Amino acid sequence: MGAKDDDIQGLQQDIEIASLMLRLIDYSTRYEINIQLWPEYNTIYVAKIGIDMFNYGGHNLKDVLVTVLGYLDRVNRKQKPTNGKTEEGTV
Repeated sequence: MGAKDDDIQGLQQDIEIASLMLRLIDYSTRYEINIQLWPEYNTIYVAKIGIDMFNYGGHNLKDVLVTVLGYLDRVNRKQKPTNGKTEEGTV
């Protein structure tokens, strides 16, 4: 692979991370989200009304974002009540 291919891969990874960050920002209206980015380690904390709900850290920012978004997606999944209407679940 040449330098151009490396640049394209880097750009693709940046776009994926930006897309994941935008999804995380969507949740910021319902949750307090604290993102700590360090050269060797990244951590995201999720709280609601001052109560810690979830946190996850790791060396790879994309993996951290995917894990935290997986948690938020799971606790906010659409639930189907017995009357057949769908509602968005909230925590």
